[in-house]
Amino acid sequence: MATGHQDDALARGEPAGSVPRHRASRQGELLDLLSPVMRPVTVAGVVDPVARILLDSPVPHLDRTFDYVVPAAMAQEALPGTRVVVRFGEQEMRGWVWERAATTTHIGRLSAVAPCGLRPSCPSETSRRLIEAVANRSAGTRSDVVRLALPTRHATTENAERDKAPRDLPSWERPSNECGWQHYVGGEELLTRLADGDAPASGVACAAGPGQGRSERTRILFGQRRKVEPDD
Repeated sequence: MATGHQDDALARGEPAGSVPRHRASRQGELLDLLSPVMRPVTVAGVVDPVARILLDSPVPHLDRTFDYVVPAAMAQEALPGTRVVVRFGEQEMRGWVWERAATTTHIGRLSAVAPCGLRPSCPSETSRRLIEAVANRSAGTRSDVVRLALPTRHATTENAERDKAPRDLPSWERPSNECGWQHYVGGEELLTRLADGDAPASGVACAAGPGQGRSERTRILFGQRRKVEPDD
């Protein structure tokens, strides 16, 4: 049984079951959604007053950032990576400041972030990029990866370690060219890279020299010679 649309198509000489051109055009227009409009947000004395918060929730559809405003009292505390408390719907939720910005697409008034209480461990920018890559790779949520990346909170240990002075890292000076490494190809380059703080992987295997009574192998590793007994 032919429908009214099919009768119109047959009258225009179009095959039965075809979609009218004007209807396809209108549907294309419906798919052209308006892009969100960025509007600036200003708070006196605060640079980039918009905090994009990643909620601490395992729910997949909440795995995106939500815009909140940073009050002047938290301008230096609500840095990217900091854990804060925000009002979400009818409840308070914890989350992380994922980034700071000066604009938002939210139409209404932005709610303010609140401090979390204890000073938390903050993932660095490199860690946040790694968290996003792991979440995308494993098809998980970023909040799940953050909970695995950050250590378990322990207030007593945090307070004790926070007040300690930073440890002095041991320094290493490049030895002279007469230390023996100049006889090996790339030996001096290896010492230079180690002195610059690099961690090049290297290893040299040398056969026994002439004039020795029995064959032996010597392994050279980081400038130290260690005798390796020959195989029977």
